[in-house]
Parts: sequence; structure tokens; C-alpha cells
Amino acid sequence: MLLGQLSSSLALPALKIHTVRRDVAIVAAIALLVGLAISSSTKFVIILAGWFLAGQCCGTLMYLGTIVASRFPRKSFAFSLRLAIVLILAGSVSSLLQATNAFTSYRTLLFELILVLVPILICGMTLHRPVAEGPTKAEIAEGNVRSILQFSGLATVYLFFVGQIGFFAYVIQQALARKMALNEAVWSLAAVKLTAGLWLIGLAFFGFGRQRKERFVFVGIALVSAMLTISYTLSIAVFFVALFLFEVALNTLSARLQAAVVAARPQFAGQWLTGVILLGAATGPPLNGLAISSGFASIFLVISLLSALAPIVWHQLNTPGQE
Repeated sequence: MLLGQLSSSLALPALKIHTVRRDVAIVAAIALLVGLAISSSTKFVIILAGWFLAGQCCGTLMYLGTIVASRFPRKSFAFSLRLAIVLILAGSVSSLLQATNAFTSYRTLLFELILVLVPILICGMTLHRPVAEGPTKAEIAEGNVRSILQFSGLATVYLFFVGQIGFFAYVIQQALARKMALNEAVWSLAAVKLTAGLWLIGLAFFGFGRQRKERFVFVGIALVSAMLTISYTLSIAVFFVALFLFEVALNTLSARLQAAVVAARPQFAGQWLTGVILLGAATGPPLNGLAISSGFASIFLVISLLSALAPIVWHQLNTPGQE
């Protein structure tokens, strides 16, 4: 699935496709459902093909969402709201699947996922609005001046997601290795995501929208503190409190970083942002897995902590002049 996401999110900007029209989005939505449906096959090759197709469609729709957010005048608001909706949906759907015993079988899980996705996709297609197809003269001129800024911003995004997604991929596994009994982990993770999404909604609508340097520092320090607590605590209660703080700080900082990087040049960064995020998400987990299996988990933890501080450094040096 991740290979499918990467293939579409990198191919679209490489082909200079600046937006995703409604008819293309509808085709992608239908193909996503088809991909999930055929992945219920008993043949392994067809299962892989189905998830690859689903990934391609998800990458296309993610690209659409990033482009729309990057063109919105209040970029911090747009990226915060987008992440908030993702978290609320993720938490709600996880709870629903758990409550209906969808995890009892693979086919049951797929069937319920399709049922949940249909109304969400219909809502998305109904709300689809066209955006500008190409860069304006002002954006081209600004992009030429800020080329170093925009590339360093994307590099920071990549490093950030390598460290954070790599760290998060093994949070539960590492907690179990410390003999913590996480019987209610699925419910707790769903609650954490739902609450973090509501928190981001509040941030988006009730202030904290400005890209102030002190807020980057504050959120970055909170993220580092949460990561250290998650990594070493033996208390289940403290673990999930830290996990909540991690989810809130991670997504707040992620939204701020994406908005700031895109502000450097909406047309360029907006196109490549999804692909860079997915590249980081694809790189982090196997690197951390390799570090854990080789006995160097602490080294990757240091990398993750540094990646949490990277947005602060980038923002201190290259604060965009607008939101």
C-alpha cells in the first residue's frame, strides 16, 4: 500500500499535474473501493495488487488534500484542520471496528472498511472544489528567490517523519518488551487519536494560528518530553498520558511545519509535500526495526529526538513572512 501511495504522490508532481479534478478524484475513490474488494482474494498476488491499487488511490487523494490546503490563504488553519479531521476519523473508525468485532477475520475487516469509506468518499467528492491549475507569475518569481528555503524545508519534513513515524511504529512493541500489560491498547490508541483531533480543531478555530517561533519551541519540547516518557516509563497510566501528549504535540508541530514550508512557495512545496512525508514514513519504521534487532534502539531514539527538534531549528532560521 505504501508503495502505491509513493508511486502516485511522486508521479503526479513529476508529471507537473498541479491539481486533481473532480472526475479524476471520483475514479480514484471508486478504484480505492475496488482495490480493497479484490484484496479479499485468497491468492497472495491479488491481495498485494489490491492493496497497491488502494495505495495509489490514497496517494492521489492525499495529493489532492495537500494541494487544496497549500492554496488556502490561512495555511496553518488549513493543515491543522486537515490533520484534525484525519485523527478524528481514525479514532472513530478504530473504535467502531473494535466495537463490531471487525478484527475477527480479514474479510470482515475489509467489508466494514468499505462500508465506512463509502460515505466519507461521497462527502469528499461532494465538497470538491477546483483550484488553480498552475503557478502564478508571483509564485514563480518568489520560488526562484527562495529555492534554498523550500528545499531545506522539504528536507526538514522528511527528517521529521523519518524520526517520528519510525519511533511511533514500535511504541507498543517496546512497551510490551518492558513487561507492560496493554490489554486495552486498541481502545486507548483510538481515544488518544480522537482527543488529539479535537484538540487540533480547537487550535485551528480558536487561535494559535500564527507561525510564532516560541510556539514551535514549546511544542517541540513537549514532543521530546513525551517521547522520553513513552520510552522509559513502566506505568501504564503515565504511558498513555505521554502517548496523548505525543499525539497532540506531533500533529500540532506537523501542521505548523507543513504550513510554514508550503508558505515558502505554495506551488512547489504543496506538490511535493505528500511524497516527502510518505518517503519519511516509509524510511523510519524499517530503520528503527533494524536498529532494534541489532541492539541499537537507543541510537534511533536519539535520531527521533533530534528530528523532533529539527522543525524548531528550521523555523528559527527561515521563518516565512506569512502564515
